[in-house]
Amino acid sequence: MEVPSRDDFFASLRRYREYLKIEYPRYYWNPNYEPWLPEDLEMPEAGEHIPRAVSKGIYNREYYEDGPISAELRNLSSASRNSSSACLRSVMSVIRPCQ
Repeated sequence: MEVPSRDDFFASLRRYREYLKIEYPRYYWNPNYEPWLPEDLEMPEAGEHIPRAVSKGIYNREYYEDGPISAELRNLSSASRNSSSACLRSVMSVIRPCQ
């Protein structure tokens, strides 16, 4: 997975309230929301150490904007539903309840 450009990354961080609203319908829309990272952040290169706060933003960007992480989670979920392995189904029910 690629590390997004700083501009793309911060555009996603500014949309974080939208992502919270998707997950939590009663989320209070904070009009004073500011991303948790400073605007002058230097983005790490792919393969370098990525701080947890940055990786959280990258994950959310990929998940909510239908990036590679979202596709892989859908594949894993589909595989677990079609699996005869109770262990895999149990793990996936923690991630997403069985339907």
